[in-house]
Amino acid sequence: LGETNPSIAAALCELAQVHLELRRYDAALDAYHEALEIRRESLGATALLTAETLNDMALTLSLVGRYPEAALRHEEAAEVYDAELGAAHPSAICARAGMARALQGQEALEEALHQCEAVLRLGNG
Repeated sequence: LGETNPSIAAALCELAQVHLELRRYDAALDAYHEALEIRRESLGATALLTAETLNDMALTLSLVGRYPEAALRHEEAAEVYDAELGAAHPSAICARAGMARALQGQEALEEALHQCEAVLRLGNG
């Protein structure tokens, strides 16, 4: 199949999910990272599957308390979703809500509040 085949990235994302179920967070992050690199190379940085991987990686980063990285990954995912699906799309809203949670984890509460309010405006669009 080749090292940059999107099917390999999909399998890596499934592997990451299994690692998450087993609470092997570092292994899950490694699998997501590899999948992200493959998807960026084979599908492009603005592909929806790339954004999905970014978002899943961000959720995992939040689980392990790596909130600054999680916020950045959620923001990257939200930018792709905004561009490809529109800011009011559920995927874009979920990525922005995840960013708010990551900001809250960093105790950037004013920023988190602003992000939550923006999510609510989008959701009530």
